[in-house]
Amino acid sequence: MEKAPGSAKGLEHMDGLGFRHREKFGPIYVEMYLLRHDVRFRHYQKHLTLLHDWLLLPYSFWPVDVAGIAAHTCKELQAGRPLSQRLRFTLDLLHRFPPQLAQELVAANEKNVSLGEYKQFVRSNAKFEAHEKRILSNPLLQRQWEKIKAMFPVHLYVDTRRGPGIVRRRMICERNFKTEWDYICDTDYAEFQTIFDSFCWFWGLYGMEGDKALILKLTVNVTPHGTLIMIPFYMSPDFRRDINTKAITKLHKLMGADRVGEKLYAMQTERDDEACRAARACQVWLQQGKQGTGLNRYDYIRKEAGLSRALVDRQVLRLVKDGEKLLSEPLEQLKGLTEPFDLIPHDEKSESERLESAKRIANVKTVIADLTPQEKREVMKLLAVGWKA
Repeated sequence: MEKAPGSAKGLEHMDGLGFRHREKFGPIYVEMYLLRHDVRFRHYQKHLTLLHDWLLLPYSFWPVDVAGIAAHTCKELQAGRPLSQRLRFTLDLLHRFPPQLAQELVAANEKNVSLGEYKQFVRSNAKFEAHEKRILSNPLLQRQWEKIKAMFPVHLYVDTRRGPGIVRRRMICERNFKTEWDYICDTDYAEFQTIFDSFCWFWGLYGMEGDKALILKLTVNVTPHGTLIMIPFYMSPDFRRDINTKAITKLHKLMGADRVGEKLYAMQTERDDEACRAARACQVWLQQGKQGTGLNRYDYIRKEAGLSRALVDRQVLRLVKDGEKLLSEPLEQLKGLTEPFDLIPHDEKSESERLESAKRIANVKTVIADLTPQEKREVMKLLAVGWKA
């Protein structure tokens, strides 16, 4: 496929990402760029733009095989087939992007990790370096490795994408899930993998690069679902000295993490309730005015919302504004969620179906407006994970 002149900026951006991002995903990015600017597919402009933008994000943030979905989308559209309902729904669920600063932090971390460094989040490697010298100087390790090479054609199992190539042990997934774990001895490779995994466990390795043992080190890796910290068993961690917790906390805050604690949560819930009561009282006063209530606005809000008389007018006004935001927030979030969960394209609905859908949404908005802040949060949790009757 021809190279799109306008795609050069995106390809240049890929050069700044780690894990050979442009080499792996540059071709499909150019293909997606051309489809996105093809007037024949403007009906799918939203979906093509979303895939285009995901391809430019750091690989660490990808929750699914974005490049595979992009390739499948290009194949379907070029063949004249419409995108399936399931694929459209998948793309609708991917509408949320990490903040720009979080992208920059993770992109820099990817560049470091691709070089075997974790300096973005790890303060010191002194413990690793001391342990590495001790292990590499042990002659037993080299004798065992030579024995493994004598039993198996190890050169066939090498990942040659870096240097002389790396032989890797099987990775352990989050929550200690183990994939491809069954013991099978019907092939040389299956037997080799079991022996090599045992060898790596014995010495605390993640692989071999040529004849050099690759010692496990303290690592901090960003994933689509959170941050994984791997502390090898040979290391006695000092979190203040060894891990840059401020950098990790900064990333999590950028991704939307809040301070959480029983006391803080209770205080926040109480303030939210006060804010909603103040906003409702303000609405009543605006409808009736001073003549109808017999009080000026701030005195009426204090009385009806049960607020402390010590609150000055400025503080009451702040509560009112926060309450108005809380009361409208679920409706705004619900607006954003109606589109992904609306699996039938609008042009395929009948007029009666559209009217009925509008009535149902209006009823939902009315019910949500009367909920307490705590109840609204529970509703939003249900919508976020998918409603189960």
